[in-house]
Amino acid sequence: MKETLHTKAYDWILNKILQENCPPGTSMKEEKLAEEIGISATPVREALRQLEREGWLETIPYRGCFLKQYTAIEIEELTILRESVEVASVPQFIKSADQEDLAHLDDNIRKSEKLLAKISKHEIPEGQCDYLKSELDAEFHHAIVVGTHCPRIIKLAAMWNQQLHHYAFRSLQQENNEDSTQNDDNYHYVINQHKAILLALDLGWEKAAQELLRAHIAGSYMALKGISPHAKREQQTH
Repeated sequence: MKETLHTKAYDWILNKILQENCPPGTSMKEEKLAEEIGISATPVREALRQLEREGWLETIPYRGCFLKQYTAIEIEELTILRESVEVASVPQFIKSADQEDLAHLDDNIRKSEKLLAKISKHEIPEGQCDYLKSELDAEFHHAIVVGTHCPRIIKLAAMWNQQLHHYAFRSLQQENNEDSTQNDDNYHYVINQHKAILLALDLGWEKAAQELLRAHIAGSYMALKGISPHAKREQQTH
């Protein structure tokens, strides 16, 4: 029963973090969460500790528990972890992925193109643009790992992917006071890169897919830091 309540509390809190799109620094009060879930404080306390060990939360002495505000160094570390897992997943994806896995990636690209079209027509509220783009980008990358059909790898990659897209990136955006409307051009490049990665995976071009992923993830990180990857490339060609 204790383990069941702990699992219930863990799943409920993590779902709250993801579904409510809570910003970094959101307070996670044990008593309030226990009341909302309808269980005692003990399993909630254990769930909060697990989420802190996994990197979702941080405890600040004399203040309490909060959704983690990632530093630039921590974001770089998460990016390295993400790149390592995704690049290493390519050979297994090519070996194990079926048509459904490839169709999932293709469908994701189509949804991204539709989103970009709606954004360009101002059909999406500005406050939702970054969140929706981030959700689709996270979905694409996770679909690559899912295509390996390796449960342990999928579980770890999902956690790092979610942390990067939901909170680590937003931490850096808050730090840089980034304008949420300035990255539509970059998103066009992201979609094209996704298309190239999917083509390489579909054709079984292992090395090409790995290099494309490395370049894509590095470019996403540079864009997050306010550096235009394609602008940098253009400068290097002159």
